[in-house]
Amino acid sequence: MKVLLLEDDLGIGHILTKTLEKNVEKVVWVQSAEALFQLRNINDFDIALIDVMLPGKDGFEALKWLRAINESIGAIMLTAKSQSEDKVKGLMGGADDYVTKPFNTKELLARINALYRKVLIIKEASKRSSTANSYGLNEEEGYFVWKGSRVDLTNTETLIIACLLERMGHVVSRDELLDKVWGKNYFGTTKVVDVNIQRIRKKMTEEIILTKWGKGYQWNESV
Repeated sequence: MKVLLLEDDLGIGHILTKTLEKNVEKVVWVQSAEALFQLRNINDFDIALIDVMLPGKDGFEALKWLRAINESIGAIMLTAKSQSEDKVKGLMGGADDYVTKPFNTKELLARINALYRKVLIIKEASKRSSTANSYGLNEEEGYFVWKGSRVDLTNTETLIIACLLERMGHVVSRDELLDKVWGKNYFGTTKVVDVNIQRIRKKMTEEIILTKWGKGYQWNESV
């Protein structure tokens, strides 16, 4: 696993770098979005840890830039803010997860490993003739063909759509989506499911995924 760390706090940066070096193949630490923009081989990274509050361009802008180059990278936002607005903004901007400072390094590693498993599922998924592909979902490359146009997806969005297509005609609960996409050991709440559903709808259309109040979500076969 290759991890990109974007963190301007020297203390946190050193601790995370030392911790990651013991647990992953490679870690590269940069302290600003501007330094990130100078890096080469962005597509080599599997996971990005991005601090929200940075000098100059913030973590949200860095995430947007990263996603434009490496859509399949797993992104976790690191934030000192507990306000739900920042968490939602990060998730809507393409983040797969978020961790609020101060955080437990063991929990962070667990989240990184869980996200990495998702990244591998996407990278190793073979192109196959399936219900998902018949509807235009390419799991391997992470995109959906919508009305003749390619819509690029994050790892999380790809897995959510795959789950809904797999259960075509049935309602999939938030808890089931949370277990299948984020894993049974995920520490967060089902709010992360709702935010990612919103993001998918924004990329295509509000009607693509139906909300079944009190039950969950269902793929709209009629759209």
